[in-house]
Amino acid sequence: MTVSTSHALRADAEANRLRILEAAAVVFAERGMQTSMAEVARCSRVGLATLFRRFPTKEHLLREILADTVGECRAELAEATRHPDAWVAFQQLISGLAEAQVDAGRLANEMVSVFLEGEAFSDEAAMVRSVVDDVAARAKASGHLTPDFSYADVLLLLRGNAGIIQSAGTDGAQQSRRYVEIMLRSFEA
Repeated sequence: MTVSTSHALRADAEANRLRILEAAAVVFAERGMQTSMAEVARCSRVGLATLFRRFPTKEHLLREILADTVGECRAELAEATRHPDAWVAFQQLISGLAEAQVDAGRLANEMVSVFLEGEAFSDEAAMVRSVVDDVAARAKASGHLTPDFSYADVLLLLRGNAGIIQSAGTDGAQQSRRYVEIMLRSFEA
């Protein structure tokens, strides 16, 4: 995880920060963003003042949690761009983004709205779009991807996937994989 301040934290402060991030990620993934900051503090075993000192708002906390997701997605994106088969690369890319949503649990929708469209991650959103556009162009050129596919289709797929993850409960990962398989077939030329 990245340090959110310009100077290194004391060891105990860094331990608290990591505990807060780990607990918040679990609590938000299980219960959603309506979870109170007091509940996050309780689950991370720190005082409310400590929580607010590190993360003044839920949005600051969410941004830091999603920063890890960004890192994971970067690896998926890099792998997709290196794959020699354009259609396989496209499938890996879409599946990887959808799996990141499954891992995010009840934060799947926030991942779409904040990570892919939001101002807080504008550089990362631009990078995701650039990679998707590049991989999609290769897949179109190979004749495997329908010519009318656009980046808006990725956002639509991820919004739908977020809804499936949130409504499927414990079966979310399996239902998400099935949904992505169906969507990938619909994108195939």
